[in-house]
Amino acid sequence: KDLTQAMPRPSLRTVAEGRKSVVRTRNKTFHGLSPQEAVKLLATYPVLCHQYTGLKNQLMQETDGEYEWAMTFLNLGGLQDLLTSLLHFVREPKLPFYKAIIAVVGSNCISPFLCCQEGLQYILEHASIINMMTDFLATGHLLVKRRVWELLAAMCLSGRTEVLKAMAAFARKHGLQYRFSIIVNELKYNTEVPPFYYMALIGFVNALLYEPDTYKRKWLRAELTALGLLDTLFRIRQSVWDPDVLCLIETFYEEMGSDTDSKSTANPLSGFSQLLVKQQGTPNLIQLNSVIDALASFTETPRSAAVWKCLSKSTTALSRLLSSSTSDVSVRAELITAVNELLGEDDREMNQLRQQLAAAEAVIESQKKALADADARLAAASKEPPRTPVVEGGAVLSGPPPPAPPPPPPILGGPPPPPGP
Repeated sequence: KDLTQAMPRPSLRTVAEGRKSVVRTRNKTFHGLSPQEAVKLLATYPVLCHQYTGLKNQLMQETDGEYEWAMTFLNLGGLQDLLTSLLHFVREPKLPFYKAIIAVVGSNCISPFLCCQEGLQYILEHASIINMMTDFLATGHLLVKRRVWELLAAMCLSGRTEVLKAMAAFARKHGLQYRFSIIVNELKYNTEVPPFYYMALIGFVNALLYEPDTYKRKWLRAELTALGLLDTLFRIRQSVWDPDVLCLIETFYEEMGSDTDSKSTANPLSGFSQLLVKQQGTPNLIQLNSVIDALASFTETPRSAAVWKCLSKSTTALSRLLSSSTSDVSVRAELITAVNELLGEDDREMNQLRQQLAAAEAVIESQKKALADADARLAAASKEPPRTPVVEGGAVLSGPPPPAPPPPPPILGGPPPPPGP
């Protein structure tokens, strides 16, 4: 009570001015604002739904076939500020419904950038934007995650590599072992979700597998299949009767069936049987048995996943040697990349050891140089004549011996002086 009485109370005028500023901020829209003012407004939390809608309308304005306002907004870092303001709403563990709606409406402002080539190129060149978009997948609200999956699927058509890097960064950030674990886990463990979420997830998978390169497409499908995607899709097909979901699942199976050796991807045992029949009666059967024995001797360690990944990439690269369209240089580059990814940790440790060894060698060289300089000074000092004490006034001073006195002048007619010393 005493503390309450001691605290200064704001005046009615101050309270009224604060309320008016809040009302002005809420009523302010992006219509008629410059890109600089729009970026400044995004930094003032919170931004409401009608304000995000006004921002989207402003971004879609076209002048002479160019989106000048949107590109200026991009160059000022407005898209990063937009995603930061949206992340402000989804950080709570239990996201309220109204905040999820605000996040979904705000995410619609990203769509205009995907419709123009300049905006899409800007997003693909800045990996931090895609990484911020994948951070929305950590929220617990399906509406937000559904919108993110749809945006990522749209970006896969032009920037599949950047999306894959963002998925790998998300897996490292949240402690997942594989980059596609979030996809299969969302399909596997969300058993009672609306069909629209299944549509967004399976649509993203199909967009991810829309890869023109056959080898890369098989590799991506093999990663998803190894995590149990086929069993999950079979369960969904049996339990969900939505026609759009079933159509997406059938599209996945049709694309898988159109690829060669798709059965071996779905059933490893049938693929092994085909390989054994193919090499039966050839000298390659001996090498095949040695490879199988080496693979069977593998033990489960923390590096097992990296070793299997290196083996898969290496065999894929070696199989391209049979293709006339692939040069040896590209195959050699893929093999070196696969081995470097496996031995990345060892290379870093070796580099640290090399740096420490180089520093130690530099110290040794400097010490050798100092010792050589000391030996040179000692040798120079040993060549000087010995010093004898000089007596001056009863004090003994160390110094060089005094010079010999000059000989006396000769006496006329006398004997010659003795020779000097």
